[in-house]
Formats: sequence, C-alpha cells, structure tokens
Amino acid sequence: MSKKLIVVGVIVVVALGALWFYSSPNKSETSAPISATGNGKVVVGITDATTMIQGVSAITVTVDKVEVQNAMQGWVTISSASKQYDLIHLKQSGAVALLADANLPAGTYNQIRLTISKAMVTTSGKTTEAKLPSGTLKI
Repeated sequence: MSKKLIVVGVIVVVALGALWFYSSPNKSETSAPISATGNGKVVVGITDATTMIQGVSAITVTVDKVEVQNAMQGWVTISSASKQYDLIHLKQSGAVALLADANLPAGTYNQIRLTISKAMVTTSGKTTEAKLPSGTLKI
C-alpha cells in the first residue's frame, strides 16, 4: 500500500469528520444579513468513512492542535490537547470522536487546520509511519 494512499485517506476522513464548523441562527427566520455579534460554538469531529484497505488493521493519527481561521483574527486555537485516534476502530464502530469543542466570538471562519504529529499504519502486524510532509492538514 502506498503512503500517498494513506495520506489521501486521512485527508478524506478528517474532511468528513468535521461535523459542525460554526453554529448560526435559523436562516429561514430572516433574509437580512446577520450581524456578527455575540458568541457561537464550533464542534469538530473525526471519523473514518473510507473503504476497507486490505491488510490494514490500524491507522493511528495523533492530532496535537486544532485551529480555525478568522478573517479578522487569523488562526485561533480551539484545542491544544494532543489526542490519538485509531481511524480503523472509528470506522468499525461507526463512531465520531471529538477533536474540539469551543465557544468563539461570532464572525467568519473559513478554514480548519489540524497539526498532526504522527500517523502510524499497521499492516500484517507491522507498524510503519506515514508521512504528512507539512505536519498540518487544512480543511
């Protein structure tokens, strides 16, 4: 299995795992622009929705930091707790694991950035490290 396939799989998994990026009021109530005042909540999750990769028994990803980009403030850290996730286990259980849950000032947030320190793949009992060249994943 190529490391490129694994990295692409991780990217797809994390992209699908971003559950709710920014909560907003019910847009059907008004068609007028909503002012950016008050606070909102961001919840980011991770799961594995890829097809089964033959021979792979574990894909473990360590996420050290989760940030969101605000048009006015730049990158804002919403979690700096290092957490490890087994993507194959998440797929088998159908679970979504929590990456971050934070209250933020209202505004426009247009990207999520994950700092990933390690990605390990176990195939046929042998564990090897997959490379994410930048160490970050932007969604």
